[in-house]
Amino acid sequence: MNRLVCVLIFASSILAGCGHSPSPLSLGEGPVPFFPESYPDLLDIHYTPPREDKCQSFFTDSGSWFGFTLPENRSPRHGFCGPFDLDERHRDWISDALVEADIESAGRTLSQVRSSYMPGKITMEYSSGGSDLKQSLCFPYQDLALIEIESRPDRRLFFHGRPSKGWGLEVSGNILKLSSEGRQDIFITFPRNTSISISTEGYKAFPPAAGKYYVGIGFGRLREEGEGYGSLAERCSLRWKDWLGRTLRDDMPRNFDWVAAKSIATLASNLKAPKEAILHQGVVPSQGVSYFMGFWAWDSWKHAAALAIFNPDAAMDQIRAMFDYQTPEGMIIDCIYPESAWNNSRNSKPPLAAWAVMKVFESNGDKDFVKEMLPKLIKYHEWWYRYRDHDHNGFCEYGSCDGTLEAAAWESGMDNAVRFDKTAMTRNIPPSGCPEAEAWSMEQESVDLNAFLSLDRECILDMAEAAGFEIPAFISDPCSRPLGKQVSDWFFDPEDGFFHDRELGSGEFIRAFGTEAAIPLWTGIASRDQAYSVIKHFTDRSKFATYIPFPTLAADEPSFTPGGYWRGPVWLDQAYFAISGIRRYGDARKADEFTREIFERLKGINEGLPIHENYDAMTGEPLEAPNFSWSAASLLLLYEEYGKNF
Repeated sequence: MNRLVCVLIFASSILAGCGHSPSPLSLGEGPVPFFPESYPDLLDIHYTPPREDKCQSFFTDSGSWFGFTLPENRSPRHGFCGPFDLDERHRDWISDALVEADIESAGRTLSQVRSSYMPGKITMEYSSGGSDLKQSLCFPYQDLALIEIESRPDRRLFFHGRPSKGWGLEVSGNILKLSSEGRQDIFITFPRNTSISISTEGYKAFPPAAGKYYVGIGFGRLREEGEGYGSLAERCSLRWKDWLGRTLRDDMPRNFDWVAAKSIATLASNLKAPKEAILHQGVVPSQGVSYFMGFWAWDSWKHAAALAIFNPDAAMDQIRAMFDYQTPEGMIIDCIYPESAWNNSRNSKPPLAAWAVMKVFESNGDKDFVKEMLPKLIKYHEWWYRYRDHDHNGFCEYGSCDGTLEAAAWESGMDNAVRFDKTAMTRNIPPSGCPEAEAWSMEQESVDLNAFLSLDRECILDMAEAAGFEIPAFISDPCSRPLGKQVSDWFFDPEDGFFHDRELGSGEFIRAFGTEAAIPLWTGIASRDQAYSVIKHFTDRSKFATYIPFPTLAADEPSFTPGGYWRGPVWLDQAYFAISGIRRYGDARKADEFTREIFERLKGINEGLPIHENYDAMTGEPLEAPNFSWSAASLLLLYEEYGKNF
């Protein structure tokens, strides 16, 4: 039986529960709610512009680069706030509320009854003495926001709105066009026979009758009502039912389902369509922060692994987007933007690309995609050994193309980690036959990097075997590179029973107790004795088993700082690696316990707060960017593995 068949059978057995009987804590009550309406107020996006504070949470979907918010409860707004242009180069409100509704009847005013964010749409209800107006907004396409309006027959509505300064208005029949120099046009399509007038105060639109109808807001191109707005709204609902149905399990606590639904919503809202220099769709780290409106490499690998669960097409494109910028030498650059001048090619990121492709392959079995990616993955794998192995001993270092330690730390993904405090840079001389390129390494070999590379090699071999793809000898020959056991033995310190980086030349251990030690467990290269030794540290409440488990630096380390970026906060990708690694080595009970602590203790995770970039290990307080994609991806992977034995 070949290795990939083993992997797929193994994955299927996990999905079937591997004969494991969940404990009562892992059982939900009643049928799993797959309907978006089962998750009202999933995220609190109430924000009425203009306000002095910046808005960081928007509703958007289908890859759109535009978002909306819900007006605050006491706001006089009678429409969804926005659109807001999420592109870093503009980042502004095109309107405070571009399509507002009011009642034609004199003396009647609308007051908000309720509003809600749920997967795939936002809704509002208003009253003037009865249930008079319901509105919902969804994104059937990345360039179309669709508003469904339903009013009582005796409540004739009119619509109004005013764009921000610099936008002009033009009417053609039932179409209102907004234009601004250097920006794409916006088209508002009202029901047929709507009367529209323009003034210095904006516009007013009077539809021919009350009842149920749709208003479309098209970005960049006109979408006529004749395309079937009603069927498009239904398509949005069906898509989200499908995504929830692919992901949610019938053996989970309902609060876990809530976290999973919020994770999907976070990834979906951060998904962005191809734009200018970005050639494939993918997920940005956070819509809430302007400088995060691009794609990063190791973020992308984690995003793809989670997207593979419910949206494998987007997962494939996420991977392609980064490989669109693979260098001739094989490097995958750090990050890419719609404006390519902002791309960062000073460094790469940890090599999880082959793992991401494997996760997609396990999800959809697409051998054509595997064949498409394998030559690129092989080239990237070999790049590490040609340009980041200073002494050519088969153990690689993080480094940079410009010789700076800053970029080398970025390449690790753990920018200011304590283990890098005393390192320096050294210039590499690539072996003969390599193209000339700047190549520098840190003066230390990193345990996580080499464990990732070990997994990278195994994933390439497994997928090649399944796809009938011939692999070059420098990867397939077991004597060509250190294998997993050699990697784990080299980086394991028997003196303290933990994995550490090692200095170039001397081989001395760099003893910083960080979550990088989880990677040999997660990749499965640690021996059982090594894994059990590390798990003792991981389950120590004074070290890593903190209130929120797995701070990036052990809590009893002198440099531990709860708010110190990579020097103490909990990053959920690292928590996932550690918990999944513990599960791999046989302690599913402890892995489930740590997962519950995360799902139940992160502040706001079961309420309307967004998922954040990282968290205080001692309090669960959210830190850094909100609506953070790899945190959502990690929660989704933890959800998928909960209650299972590897």
